[in-house]
Amino acid sequence: MPRPSHSLPRRAWWLPLCGGLLSACASLPAPSDANTRSTQEFPMTTTASPSTPLSGEDVSRRVLKLIGSLRSNADLTAEHLERHTGLRMQRADSGDGSFGAGAAIDANWSYNLLVSPKLGEPRQQLTFDFARTGDPAAPMTAVCALDFDAYARALKDMGFQDSPTYAEHGRLSYWNFRGPVTLRVFVEGESNDSPEAIGHRCVKTITVE
Repeated sequence: MPRPSHSLPRRAWWLPLCGGLLSACASLPAPSDANTRSTQEFPMTTTASPSTPLSGEDVSRRVLKLIGSLRSNADLTAEHLERHTGLRMQRADSGDGSFGAGAAIDANWSYNLLVSPKLGEPRQQLTFDFARTGDPAAPMTAVCALDFDAYARALKDMGFQDSPTYAEHGRLSYWNFRGPVTLRVFVEGESNDSPEAIGHRCVKTITVE
């Protein structure tokens, strides 16, 4: 299946951060916030616990809820992410101020949500990634219930302006979404099973600055 042309993390970085125990990265119920528009637009479909992993759809809804709550790069704090995703943030052992959350979705997929400082800049960067942690050729079906088109509609409803960025030979590199913060969205075909599946765009990675 088509792969995005970028070098963002593909491994499950949360394993060492959480001591290799999924229970250490267990999700918390999302708190109620009547003033957050995206809470109603992207309700949580499950509450994760050590024995109830989040689905790919629920992770996507939490990420969209978070994006809808961001008013500037200064909102990329552990407290803000916990409040708007319902996920417990874990500090990285590196001591550089990085933090994040992540867990397995199923036997082949995990999610990673990492915030780290931009080198040489007074800003943070958030990286969200669906990572293959089982079969390296696993189709994206398990994490594509909310596909790129659903993400794009939601982001436009939030007021983001979108534009594609192309690499050599007219190949799509990623999508830009500009609003209170700037997003880059990298997509991948769902599978190689059929032309329709190849052309079905799924969200693989998002960066937020």
